[in-house]
Amino acid sequence: MPTMEELRERNEAIEEHIADWKRQRYANGENPMDWVAFREHVRQLGAADPGEAAPDEFYRWDDGMHGGQPDVTSETQGRNPAEPHSFGGLQVSEVNSPKGGVHGGGDTATMPPDATHVPKDLA
Repeated sequence: MPTMEELRERNEAIEEHIADWKRQRYANGENPMDWVAFREHVRQLGAADPGEAAPDEFYRWDDGMHGGQPDVTSETQGRNPAEPHSFGGLQVSEVNSPKGGVHGGGDTATMPPDATHVPKDLA
């Protein structure tokens, strides 16, 4: 496994590449700790191949990943960790409201029809 110092010798901008790439991946709701994808990204930039194994520093989580701007593909990438209550621009809840009824879709669509009925004396 290479050290950051060894990677810097092959590519002076490696730390900048890592920071920018992680920030963008995080903003897009993608895994910022995916070394295989990072390695491919660096090679596409024309920089030296960082190798098959990531240095330990690559897997450190830090606030430097915050602040990226989602790109156009982020809506198709899934949940954005920066916005845990939305998915593709839609609000997400763990359980849909029973007021939606059995034909409302989501989790409550499988409830028996009388499950959403509230007796008048309890309403």
